[in-house]
Amino acid sequence: MSAPEHLGIEQLHSWLVHAHAACVRYGELLNTLNEFPVADSDTGANVTHTLAGAARALTQADVIDFADAAAVASAGAVLGARGNSGMILAQCLLAFSESAQKAPSQGLRPVELVAALQAMARGAVKAVSHPVEGTFISAMRSAAQAGADTLDNSARPTLEEITATAAFGAQEAVVETVGIGHGPVDAGAGAIMLIMTALADVFNPQGDLTGTAVNMLTDLSQNNTSHKRVSGRSGEFEVMYLWNATAFQAERLRKGLGEIGDSVAVVGAVDSLNMGLFHVHVHTDNPRAALPPYGKARQVCIRRLRSSHTEPPTNPYGFNARGGSNVIPLERFSAKRPSKAARKVQNEIGVIACTRAPGLIVPLARAGAVVVLEPDSDAIVRAAGDIQNPNAFVLPCDEASISAAHAASRSLTSRAAVWALDDSNLGDDVLVAGDYASKSAGGVEALTRLKVADTSNEVAMFVTAMALGLAELENSSDVDEAAKLALMERTAWVTAVRMRVLEFSGVDAERIALAVAEALGEWTVTVTVLVGALADSDVAPLIRDAVVQKAQDMGIDEDLDINIYASHQDLDQVLVGLEGF
Repeated sequence: MSAPEHLGIEQLHSWLVHAHAACVRYGELLNTLNEFPVADSDTGANVTHTLAGAARALTQADVIDFADAAAVASAGAVLGARGNSGMILAQCLLAFSESAQKAPSQGLRPVELVAALQAMARGAVKAVSHPVEGTFISAMRSAAQAGADTLDNSARPTLEEITATAAFGAQEAVVETVGIGHGPVDAGAGAIMLIMTALADVFNPQGDLTGTAVNMLTDLSQNNTSHKRVSGRSGEFEVMYLWNATAFQAERLRKGLGEIGDSVAVVGAVDSLNMGLFHVHVHTDNPRAALPPYGKARQVCIRRLRSSHTEPPTNPYGFNARGGSNVIPLERFSAKRPSKAARKVQNEIGVIACTRAPGLIVPLARAGAVVVLEPDSDAIVRAAGDIQNPNAFVLPCDEASISAAHAASRSLTSRAAVWALDDSNLGDDVLVAGDYASKSAGGVEALTRLKVADTSNEVAMFVTAMALGLAELENSSDVDEAAKLALMERTAWVTAVRMRVLEFSGVDAERIALAVAEALGEWTVTVTVLVGALADSDVAPLIRDAVVQKAQDMGIDEDLDINIYASHQDLDQVLVGLEGF
């Protein structure tokens, strides 16, 4: 059979499938290399999600020509993108798609392929606010340059030659990342190397450049080369969401995010009206400030990456029942939580906290939850994919989010094996299920199983999230997963049983304060108050004073904690949770 003269729809699909399969199989290797921009051990998972989105979109679409196929795949990558590395890859595939619009309908010839690789290299730089050498960007640029050199120096360059030299260029760049501060070798550069070798293997399956690349990564990962630290900052929280906007608005947001954080990516393509769906990513210490100033963000997910060196008080009112500290007792444990990189993800039970209160984002994330703001079923499914754990508790905040959580659970269950990708080069089938992919030898590895807790309001959700975070922190890593799951189920149930919830319209501060104080009993150990933005400005201090006085009269003031939060919701609602034994 003669070698193909174009990188056509069939080859594009094979490339995405092979690249996805390689990242599924060797994603854990990439995860262990991940130290930059933050050591959160998820580069392999993020790139896998992004490639799965691209491959799934192309598989399910009826395309008319190569340009259409490239556009469909890049749009799927944008929707599937996760994390900093996934966002950069999505931007690369968008650039590839834009370049493909100028190609023949059959696909890319060598000259158009080189142009597409060069566009991908520019796209990688465009995707981040502060490009850093020795990373994803360097590997993509090196691959593109190697392909261009072959085009210039060969009398009759073929696609096999172009793709092979591009793969070798990426490999050279990966070797050059050793010792410059991103870990034994940069994980993002390693991911690009796998993606480029997968492309080369499409045109020469016998070459098995992917196998060579994996051996190289394995060898480099075992190299104990000492390396200098890379200067730069990285925020405490990762914020991601989808946003419909114009190109001008997206660029303004990108600049604004660059002022409050790092690892900024605003990735998307616009239509003829200059409107588009953008995927936004940033690491920041101020997650609320990362939300768009106009328009509505969807699938907003926030998680904590690391401990902040200068953690601000998370109680906006700056007090609790005992005076003194402005860090509330319920989240003191969060400062002791190890960073994500220091924890073994497989030993954790994930917690997805649903909220409509922006003021609760920080304490919930510090308690170890993945926070979903303005939850719907798609956002909860997305959060389940981000957790990368086989089990997760979903904590709804109202009746609508309860329905969304159950819909997400049904969706994950029904999508346990959406389609199987035949991968003759890499061996066994690779199964892609929803937003989660896993290699399976004769069976489907289960998706994250969602357990929906009975939390029907914001304060119940918040207190339960804190209780689950504390239970997970105190529980020994030696306890097996089934025992930990049972413990956390009991913790959620006991928290609900021991809590009484009061709801007020916050326009009469004195009446509310007296009602809360009267509700205290000798059994009460914690009072948690969430105050809406439209409530009486005096309600928080009046509740504090009334509860403290009543606790002193009852002789329980030494054992009572009162924690008051501004929910930052445009409501006059005041929610109070009373916990006891």
